[in-house]
Amino acid sequence: MSTDTLDLPPLRDDLFTTEPFALIGSACPQGHVSFPARDFCPRCYTDDVHTVELPQDGTIESFTTVHQAPPGFTVPYQLGFVRLDGPVVLLSRLQFPPGLSPQIGQQVQLAADKTTIDGQPHLSFAFVPKEQS
Repeated sequence: MSTDTLDLPPLRDDLFTTEPFALIGSACPQGHVSFPARDFCPRCYTDDVHTVELPQDGTIESFTTVHQAPPGFTVPYQLGFVRLDGPVVLLSRLQFPPGLSPQIGQQVQLAADKTTIDGQPHLSFAFVPKEQS
């Protein structure tokens, strides 16, 4: 995505930061990490939590192609469960170049994305194939 995408209003204020672009989660003293960030730990129920920046790399555990969606969404698009390098698995949009399909076990990385809600563009996130170095 272009840097202009980062200037869009965020889909939600509590999902990510823009400088640097990173997902925001929460963690408790027991080491449980959640996404999105929460006021309490959903595993041990403590309210002693703090926000953390989540890893930007992960692995596709499962995915599907959506062919029917609510009004305003362009189909088809792909959703996948991504296990971040760490304890978090999240559901995210997958953005792959034309002609490439996601694969279970494939390495992906976080990217800024644009989504449209009620005709208005918003900054969101997706996972893209990880660049191999």
